[in-house]
Amino acid sequence: MVEDIYNSIKNNITEPFTIFEHSMGGLLTYELCHKFQNEGNPALVHICLRRKAPQLKGRKQLIHSLPKHEFK
Repeated sequence: MVEDIYNSIKNNITEPFTIFEHSMGGLLTYELCHKFQNEGNPALVHICLRRKAPQLKGRKQLIHSLPKHEFK
């Protein structure tokens, strides 16, 4: 999948760029950025991810699993 994305956009990237991802695109974005770097393309300036860093601890209890009265 990363190869497909890379091949689709590589010729349009001519200067430093930013990638914004949402939801499940985080891993693809990470791999795509490495691909661009390894192929000697223009520098990636920013990656905007919509999830917390993997080294940060998550919530103790997920909100959706709370009893109804606590959820409300």
